[in-house]
Amino acid sequence: MKATRILLLLFAIVFVVSFLLLRGRGVSRAQAQQGLAPVPSAPATAQPDPAGTIDGAKNPELIPDQVAYRLVLLGIAEPENATDAQKARFQAKIAPAGLDVSDTEALLGVLAPFQTQLDGLNAQGNQILARNPFPLSGTPDYQNLVQLGQQKDAAIAQAISALPARLSSDGAAKLQSFVQTQKQGMKYLPDAPMTKP
Repeated sequence: MKATRILLLLFAIVFVVSFLLLRGRGVSRAQAQQGLAPVPSAPATAQPDPAGTIDGAKNPELIPDQVAYRLVLLGIAEPENATDAQKARFQAKIAPAGLDVSDTEALLGVLAPFQTQLDGLNAQGNQILARNPFPLSGTPDYQNLVQLGQQKDAAIAQAISALPARLSSDGAAKLQSFVQTQKQGMKYLPDAPMTKP
């Protein structure tokens, strides 16, 4: 009786392990027994964009420049005390713009303090969300998050407005062209108007 239990337990373990191994490779038990190749699973279907979404691949001209600059600057910014690796990463990200060395350094000079400021604002927001993940409208935490969002918007606007003075006219034009081409990879959902109940 004891030997039968041990054999049943071993059989069960072998069965479960073989099942898990075959499932991990995408092969069902029936396919393994019949020697069939695994049937690839259907790819996950992408969720449709919300109504009103502007697809930059189709209509890049409809994405506001302010939004495009914001996304590009957030995507390429590095900290003020950037390491050599971070500087190299920045240069690789901005290389398609075709900026010369002085304009590249000037752009990094604008974006470094901007990134430091954003990092500080993000840290404050994370502290609020750590103690209250879902602050209700009208609460002090909610109001603080709104103010932090406004400060981020102001920091981004300040960085954008500083670019023409810091870059050469050729560099500013190249950066503008780069931002316009980046719109093709963006999707933008304009703020929905507030409705009254």
